[in-house]
Amino acid sequence: MRLNRDFTFGVEIEGGSDSSYNECLDDANNIGWDLHEDGSIVDVEEPIEFVSPPYERSDFKQFIKHTKIVLQDINDSNSSCGYHIHIKFKSPLTASFLMDWDFIDYFQNQYRTNFKLSTRLKTHYCREYINRETFEDELKQQLDFQDYESRYRCINFHSFHNHRTIEFRVFSHIKSLKDVTLKTKWLFKTLDKYIKSKKFVKIQKIHSLDVEIPKTKKTKKQTILQEKDLIKEKGKVTDDYYDGFEYIISGTEEAERVEQQRIREQTTETNSRLIRRAGEEQMENDGRIEAERLWEQTRTQAISNSLRALDRNVDSLRALDRNGDRLVGREEDRE
Repeated sequence: MRLNRDFTFGVEIEGGSDSSYNECLDDANNIGWDLHEDGSIVDVEEPIEFVSPPYERSDFKQFIKHTKIVLQDINDSNSSCGYHIHIKFKSPLTASFLMDWDFIDYFQNQYRTNFKLSTRLKTHYCREYINRETFEDELKQQLDFQDYESRYRCINFHSFHNHRTIEFRVFSHIKSLKDVTLKTKWLFKTLDKYIKSKKFVKIQKIHSLDVEIPKTKKTKKQTILQEKDLIKEKGKVTDDYYDGFEYIISGTEEAERVEQQRIREQTTETNSRLIRRAGEEQMENDGRIEAERLWEQTRTQAISNSLRALDRNVDSLRALDRNGDRLVGREEDRE
């Protein structure tokens, strides 16, 4: 069973415009977008940021049509401008798989390979994550909304606090409509490829209840690197719970083992409740059967007693009849 890859997306397009702010605002409102001033943009005239509403993936053509209108108002951009894409997964479990160093490392490497000339990972507003420990520390800060500055990373989970979205800030300023299509579709493809590699495996079956636990497929190289990490330091598990959404940061095999054990215990508790409920129902059913049996036994016994009493009455009548015959015989003899 595969993870649900369905999501909605929205974008932020930064740049400068030679149109007035009100003119840009009218264009944005006409297609359902928002417009903001952006103080992080420098050396451009009228620094602005267009913010789109959420789009379904199936509405991509409509998104491109609206983006074309927006880009007509942006005629200046530089390295201080960016193109940010927000992804909101319809399954919280799928989102949790991206809150993991394995995905961060995978994504950053894919970005370096496909955007070789980009220096965005070194830019203050979308810096790369250096290692697992740094990532896990900053992830907690972002999810707990502790440090506003912590959001300035290539992938920002800070927005998950308010909007349940994951923000990809790594893309540079937009040069053309074709550039929008290229970068957006590249992100979709990268996410699809990574999530597709994550599968559920059934690890046990307790009292006919299937238990499915996510398990990551690892290459031989990843396994060796992970074993080296285990030698260097003990495995850590960070569990947190926020507004009904549970996210798990597991960096080692030990972390995965602990998480699987937690799920087993939770499943065992659930099954215990099911067994108790089934037992109570069986007891109620057994009680009804026993009551019916006793009633039938009592009814049969009553019928049997009645029949025996009737037999006794018949015998009594027969005895009286015989006595009567004898008395009649005696009277006839006397005469």
